[in-house]
Amino acid sequence: MTPRWILLLTISFIIGLVSMNTAHAAGVNTNKYNVQIDIKNAYVSGLCIVKTDDTLVTASIVNEFGISLITFRYNNMTDRIKIVKCVKQLSKPVIRRILKRDFKNIISEHLISDECQPVHYVNTKHNIKYNLRPL
Repeated sequence: MTPRWILLLTISFIIGLVSMNTAHAAGVNTNKYNVQIDIKNAYVSGLCIVKTDDTLVTASIVNEFGISLITFRYNNMTDRIKIVKCVKQLSKPVIRRILKRDFKNIISEHLISDECQPVHYVNTKHNIKYNLRPL
C-alpha cells in the first residue's frame, strides 16, 4: 500500500462517534461538529467533540460505528498538541505528524473561542480539506 492509501484509510477511521466525558463543569465548554475530510477523489465523515476550558482543548474524532479513532489535547499556554490516543492504523509517524500539524492549526485558529462556528481548513501540501460544521 502506498502512503497516500494508508493516510486515506487512517483518516477514514478517524471520523465517527466520540466516547468522551461530556460532563459540564464550571468553565468547560463542549462543542460538537460534523466532520468531513476530503482527500483526492474520496472523503470521510463523522463526529468531532471539542471540550475547552481555560488552558486545554481536548478533542476526539470517532467514526459512524462509535469507535474512537483519535483523541488529542492542545495546550493554549504552550501552543503544543499531544495525541493522547489513536488507533493502530494512525500510529505511523508520517500520519501522526500531518494530523498533529493540521489539528494544531485548526484548534489554534478556530476552535479556541466559545462560539461554535463552521471551520474550513486546507492542507495544500497534501491536498487535504477539513470541514467542520456545528451540530
